[in-house]
Amino acid sequence: MRKVALLLMAVFFIPGCASMAATSAPPPEMNRVERDEPVARPAQTQPTQPRHFDDGGPITEAPLEPAEMRIQRAGSITVSCSGKEIKASREIRRAAMKFDGMVMGFKDDEVSLKLASNKLDAFIDFLDNQDSLEVKAYDFSAFDRTLEHYSLAERLERAQLVHDQLKELLKKAASLNELERIEQKLAESQKTLDALKTTKLDIDLRAGRVDLRVIIK
Repeated sequence: MRKVALLLMAVFFIPGCASMAATSAPPPEMNRVERDEPVARPAQTQPTQPRHFDDGGPITEAPLEPAEMRIQRAGSITVSCSGKEIKASREIRRAAMKFDGMVMGFKDDEVSLKLASNKLDAFIDFLDNQDSLEVKAYDFSAFDRTLEHYSLAERLERAQLVHDQLKELLKKAASLNELERIEQKLAESQKTLDALKTTKLDIDLRAGRVDLRVIIK
């Protein structure tokens, strides 16, 4: 009887252990070692090439400043000519004409020009491309006279108003002394007007232009 009981216990106990082992064992998928997908390596970047100005294309002119501005420029270019200064001076004067330049003076080792600002770069490049010339150095400065220009315009308007009023008073002068006094003020007013007009005209004429000296060595 005891053996039968032990046999029955073994029958029930062994399947239970087997089921426990089955439930506690991890599924086959859990035993797999998951490997991360290989991360795509970034493409080998080429070293950044230094950026240069494209000097192989056509020459483009620098635009002039807006019409309401008054910018004047001045400077010098130094060129070498292998000891042929007189010939170089002549070639530079001829070249200036191609760029609408105005020759203001010249000698065997220097040429003075007035040139439009937007043709300066092309003029320098033209000189440097001549077989008999080589640009060695250049130095330029720009002067902004815009504020002075508009300030002068306002002063001119006020001065003109005073001048016109003095003319009207001159017509109404009641005595010789009053006439002389008004005439004196009128003359002073005219000087002021002339000075203001001359300065304003100088600013306008120099705007967008370069006073250029080409030094020949």
